[in-house]
Amino acid sequence: MPNFNGFPNETTTFLTQLAASNTKEWFDAHRADYEQYWLAPAREFVVAAGKELVQLSPNIQAEPRVNGSIFRINRDIRFSKDKTPYKTTLDIWFWEGVRREAVSGYFLRITPHELGIGVGWLKEEFEALGVPWERRGARNDEYIAAMRALWAGPHAEFHGKFVDFPPVTCSPRPVNGNIPILVGGDTPVAIRRAARFADGYFPGTTDVEALRKLIADLGTAAKEAGRAPDEIAMHAIFGELADPISGAERLAEAGVTRAMLPAFFFAGPGGLDRLTEFGEKVVKPLAG
Repeated sequence: MPNFNGFPNETTTFLTQLAASNTKEWFDAHRADYEQYWLAPAREFVVAAGKELVQLSPNIQAEPRVNGSIFRINRDIRFSKDKTPYKTTLDIWFWEGVRREAVSGYFLRITPHELGIGVGWLKEEFEALGVPWERRGARNDEYIAAMRALWAGPHAEFHGKFVDFPPVTCSPRPVNGNIPILVGGDTPVAIRRAARFADGYFPGTTDVEALRKLIADLGTAAKEAGRAPDEIAMHAIFGELADPISGAERLAEAGVTRAMLPAFFFAGPGGLDRLTEFGEKVVKPLAG
């Protein structure tokens, strides 16, 4: 990307250290790192990426400031059981329309904590990228192996059917040598992939009974792959707005440990207010 040389190693180092020492005292002592490795490259990225994205979406908005395209690092802990004061991610977005009501745009999260993957279901996307639709699953699995080789140390090489590179250096790398991988999909192949590779599994259904079966199938596949089922965290889409408290409890009973709330539930005028209300009436009671 012109005029942007990437986020430095110190960005993920800062986030990892912040996660381990998430206090105001630590942050104040490392404010210079925040300014140099978190805020400064984020501003540069927003400027550079904004110039590229406007060619795809002429109405896209890019503001290289905190509370513009850069989400603030401070957490709102007034009503939260978790009193850690800072986020341990770097979140950036580019939106269309009015910021407080925007539901379309581009979102980027930089985190040393996890990576979500999916093989893909839309053939036209592969055609647009010039990538063969056939053997996409095998390609995906080899990509995982190549990434893990790059993450493991300062020098790596990989020779496979789809990925081949001589000894190289990857920077930045995760501090602990790995990034947890979340695998999505509802098919038997996706379940087997999650059982072999994943640290977390994220099916696409919102039906609790279907989730129970998928979780059971994943447990069987994990044992066949020589893994304990509880090594793989269960994620799910939250889809129960009529009775959200009961819906969340049913997910937990089924074995789900983390639920994702789709942003389009709060699309349209007043969406941010409705999202805030949902947080007050649903998220906080569940967290408490």
